[in-house]
Amino acid sequence: MNEIKQLNQKGYVIKKNLFDPQELDNLKSEGQKIFFNQIKKFGITSEYSTEEDFNSSLFRLFKEHPDVFINCAQQIQNLISVYRVAVSDEIVNTLKSYGVSFPTMIVKPVVFFSHKNLSKKVENWKTPPHQDWATIQSSLDTTIVWVPWVDITKEIGPLEIFEGSHKLGNITSGKQGDFKTFNDEEYKDSYVSVEMEKGDALFFSSFLLHKSGNNISSNPRWSMHLRYSNLDESTNIQRGY
Repeated sequence: MNEIKQLNQKGYVIKKNLFDPQELDNLKSEGQKIFFNQIKKFGITSEYSTEEDFNSSLFRLFKEHPDVFINCAQQIQNLISVYRVAVSDEIVNTLKSYGVSFPTMIVKPVVFFSHKNLSKKVENWKTPPHQDWATIQSSLDTTIVWVPWVDITKEIGPLEIFEGSHKLGNITSGKQGDFKTFNDEEYKDSYVSVEMEKGDALFFSSFLLHKSGNNISSNPRWSMHLRYSNLDESTNIQRGY
């Protein structure tokens, strides 16, 4: 099945090897450096040699200085290197090939580091079933691009998607935290887990029903979330954008 046909039928496409994994490693290192500047300031540790050491210090920073942790998280969203990926030829040309002929970023890039030890609310590390459309409401072909900065294995909690559910349209009926949700009982057995390798990117319809898997690992799930509207789409034009 070609990619356009899969996007139309299933509501998503995994674009394999879209990015150099080293580029994503560099992004993650920049994000970790922001946190580590504060970790050192508070005397939690002055160095680390393994990912486990860093994560242990990061969990302490969140527990002991949550406001500073949030400030660091906000700075990661503003990294120039994050924006370079968001407007890269790899993403823009792929969007155009899928029919998003005049792509524009609806919101700023969002970077997540999902783990139960880095959140006070479950929905902030394990997102409930939702559709992005209900929140952003732009062109009907609005496309979400999800770029993991780590390998997405079963243990780290892959995204879980309901294939073809974008054809249901907007079925949102409630809200959990910042997420507009719906009654998931009817669809709870319909989801498939999407395991990915670092360097892959997931493109999916903003109407696709999806949720986070359960991260049972000791590592945060680092990922970048990007949302693109189409300024050529007819209903978007008719609604005055």
